[in-house]
Parts: sequence; structure tokens; C-alpha cells
Amino acid sequence: MKWLDKAQAQEPVYDHDWFDKQDALFNARVLFLQTKDIGEYEAKCLALKLYIRDYDKLNHFHCFECQNLAGSPPFFRCGKGKSLPFHTDLEILHKCIGFIPFNLESQHGR
Repeated sequence: MKWLDKAQAQEPVYDHDWFDKQDALFNARVLFLQTKDIGEYEAKCLALKLYIRDYDKLNHFHCFECQNLAGSPPFFRCGKGKSLPFHTDLEILHKCIGFIPFNLESQHGR
């Protein structure tokens, strides 16, 4: 059953715990992005995009979620030598075979 079918049947797509965890993760993502010198508005926009990505269970990532990301704006670089798709657009999600997830929850005690 797809999420739209569940919504039309008024069945919950996720339980309250999922949303509580996602809210905490949203805040952790905003804080993390701000430590990378990303402005508050841009950080919230990207964190919202990741929130929606998680809700829709898409298998795409952002370079900010990868341990291979190095540098600071506008000179980010990939530690694996991959070309970065977001040099002009912070909102691009993509698939990358070199992706190593950065655990924000352990970084922020969640």
C-alpha cells in the first residue's frame, strides 16, 4: 500500500516515534550544516529536503551526509575524488558508490 492509499484510508504512514526522531534529526542537520558555514535559511531548506526524502524512503543522498566531504563553502571537495554535483546547488540529491554515511545522531548525542 502506497502512502497516498494510506492517507486516503486515514491510516498512519509512520508512528509518532518516527516523527519525533525525524524532528530531532532535522534540528541536528540544521546545526551540522551551520557548522559548515551554510546559512540558517539554506540549512533549513536542505534539512527539509532530507526530511521529505526520508519520509518518501528515497535512496538518494546529499554530499553533506557523507564522511568523504571536505573543505568549506564554496570550496567543498570529495575525499574520494568524485566530482561534486552541488557546486552551485545545495539541494541536489544523488546516488554515489563512494558514499559513507556521516552519523549525525552520534555527533549530537541522539
